[in-house]
Amino acid sequence: MRRSFALAMLLVLAFAGLALADALDLYKEGMRRLSAGDFKAAITLFGQAIDSGQIAPGSQLLYACHVNRGMAHANRQDYESALADYNAAIKIDPNLAVAYHNRGRIWHHRRKFDIAVADYDLAIALNPKYLGAYLSRAKAFEALGERVKAAADLARARQLDPKAQMPGF
Repeated sequence: MRRSFALAMLLVLAFAGLALADALDLYKEGMRRLSAGDFKAAITLFGQAIDSGQIAPGSQLLYACHVNRGMAHANRQDYESALADYNAAIKIDPNLAVAYHNRGRIWHHRRKFDIAVADYDLAIALNPKYLGAYLSRAKAFEALGERVKAAADLARARQLDPKAQMPGF
């Protein structure tokens, strides 16, 4: 009896480990597909990882699945779904800048520049060396006619990375 119980426990633990590897494998394959430009497949894979129930709530893996699925949605011009994923990522970890920056880019695309600037501000507050957030905010400021603020962000971006390609206005 003890032997069969021990064997059963080993099988449960083995399958639990396999399940975690499966969610991680789905994420990794999603990243490969995202990098390759196969956004539809990436969305499916990230969704399967999220919905698997194998990723701990509040984990960085869950955050990454939502952010990257949001990026895939944005690349397919499904901005509502992208916003939903970025909002979910922010709920998981409101202290990471990437989701705020990416959400700001969606608002920027929708020409809601004030909302975009607010998200870029949050991203920069969380990560003062976030080059992409400065560049994006500079573009939003330019769209709002706030050239002095745009120039200040471009100057800060040059300080962060003198070789970075700066947008032309």
